Parts: sequence; structure tokens; C-alpha cells
Amino acid sequence: NQRGIFPDQVVAGAAVGSKHQKTLPVEMNRVLHRMQGIFIIGNGNFYFIMSDNLDTLFERFMREQRISGAAPSTLRGYDGSYKRFKKLTPDASIENIDEDKILDFCEKLRSCERKVGKTMKSGVQNTTIRTYRNKLGSFSNWLVRKGIIEKNPFKELKMPSIIEKGRKYLNSVEIDKILA
Repeated sequence: NQRGIFPDQVVAGAAVGSKHQKTLPVEMNRVLHRMQGIFIIGNGNFYFIMSDNLDTLFERFMREQRISGAAPSTLRGYDGSYKRFKKLTPDASIENIDEDKILDFCEKLRSCERKVGKTMKSGVQNTTIRTYRNKLGSFSNWLVRKGIIEKNPFKELKMPSIIEKGRKYLNSVEIDKILA
């Protein structure tokens, strides 16, 4: 196992032209043909190492979502969440996405400055964190389904609680002012 190579990213098989070449299933040959990466050949075997970075994988995820008919608002939510994740965790890569990286992101969300009206506030509400985690969790589920990561790092993390605020209603005086 070489440094920087995820064990899940290595596919072993027979070297092209060797007597064992035909031992690869047809499906595996098709997959290797479509994928881009690096081949390391040694001792009659080859190892295919995926070279996709997180941004490329996210683009593929978004393309699949568009093709499957996701609503434009859903696509904007995925895109915005991913961009915020990359901005707050610029060192995030396919090799280091884990629960610690997600916790770092959530902590940075809690402490980042944001403008509300004319005032600056620190952190975001729990509902916002839940939205980011749901959107990024969908991307992580896709990575698991594609066999790129072993488990979704969002799955075991507790979601922040949300306190429902009571609805505000207009009283009769406020209604009269609007109608006047």
C-alpha cells in the first residue's frame, strides 16, 4: 500500500497480455476501460488507482442528479453546500473524508461570521447545519454506492436538535393597519 493511496481505490487484476488477463470479469474490464487513473504494473499483475479528486466526483454526482430529474432548488442546495464545505475545509479530499473532517466543518459553521440585515452574527442555526449535513450526506451516500468510500461519515453523527419557534400572528390592530 503506497502512501496516499486509499486501499478501496486499488483494483487488482492481470497484466495486459499475460496468460491471466482473461481472468478479469467482463464487467470489470468495462469499468476499467471507462475509468481514468494510474496503472502500476509489477510481477505480472496490475493495480488501477483512481485519480479522481473530490471536485471531479462532485461534478459526476451533480450530473447524475440532473439526469435523474432533481429539482433545480435541490441542485442549488447540493452545489451551495459543497462549495461552503470546500471553502471551510479546503484540505478536504477523497482520502481524508471521515467523521473528524465533518466535525471540523460543523465547528467552523458554528463560528463563522455571517451578515444578517446590517448586523454581523457569529455561527449558523441548527437548521442550517442540518441542511448542510443532509445535502452533503446525499453526496457521501453516492460515494458509498459507487464504491469510492467505505462508509458515509455523516451516518453516525448526531444531528443538531431543532427547537420549533412559535408562529407569530398579526393582531387585529396590525391587520387594520395593513388594510387601511
